Amino acid sequence: MPISGKTKAALIRALASRGHSGISLLAIELELDGRAVGGNRLDRCMSLVKAIEAEREPNKAVKVLLDLAEGQLRTYSEWNLENDSDAIALRRTLELDGYAFDGERLVPAVPGAVTLEQQISLLEAKLQELGLHVALTHYQQAVENFVKGNAEAANSQVRPFLENLFLSLCQQHTGHKFTDASSALQHLKNKGWLDNGEWNHLRHFWADIQDNGPHQGLSNSEEALFRIQVATAVARYLLAKS
Repeated sequence: MPISGKTKAALIRALASRGHSGISLLAIELELDGRAVGGNRLDRCMSLVKAIEAEREPNKAVKVLLDLAEGQLRTYSEWNLENDSDAIALRRTLELDGYAFDGERLVPAVPGAVTLEQQISLLEAKLQELGLHVALTHYQQAVENFVKGNAEAANSQVRPFLENLFLSLCQQHTGHKFTDASSALQHLKNKGWLDNGEWNHLRHFWADIQDNGPHQGLSNSEEALFRIQVATAVARYLLAKS
């Protein structure tokens, strides 16, 4: 599976935590001596990643970058994996790309599936195309907070994202404007746009995400990832149905 620009950026920032000599040694190990150029560590790591992509076939470049990410994650202590902002960002962006770190190595989290990062990009483009800017803003903030390791803030943005989406779709397909998401879903079912099975799935998920939102200590990264995954799937399904 490919890796996203978000993951490459997180990897560059994580590698830049090494000293200049460490970056030089890494370039030598990769047989790219002299290619890690720049006035600071971030620029040097950016040049190194670009050189990897330029000097290798796409699939081999992905493998090298994943190996680098795996090696970098192994350098972190258990505490740092949960608290260091660079470590958190690298783990979370990899999870969106479909890779999980088990403490020793990266393993496919969604083998054979379209990665969540790809689904996110497609959904963001569709929301932008349809002019659903409020929903798009909440969705982007949910993903951004998840990447930063802020599960509570990510969960708190999933709710208004889906609320705005449900209200917008109801107004678009029935001509009726609601201010309550549950009422909008009920109206979409009454008008036949949603069948009973669809309505039940959506109303139960909507009820589920009313809990464990922005309250510190009541959420975790696994729950936040689950909510983003389901919300992404729900939104893509409904927009394809529109």
